[in-house]
Amino acid sequence: ILWAATSSQLSGEGGVYCEDTSIAPVVESTDVRSPGVQPWAMNALAAEKLWHLSANWTGSRLIVMGD
Repeated sequence: ILWAATSSQLSGEGGVYCEDTSIAPVVESTDVRSPGVQPWAMNALAAEKLWHLSANWTGSRLIVMGD
């Protein structure tokens, strides 16, 4: 957590997964225990759908910086 909060490697980066003091690579392995990020975790369409569902479920308007 300290590395992610202070690393210059993450300067200007957003929406990345971190692992072992680095940005985690996307992996093609079907073994979810393997190091890295599964491709389905980076699905922008699924993330947007979840964002809207969450707003509806909570009755909130979720604001994204820059909107």
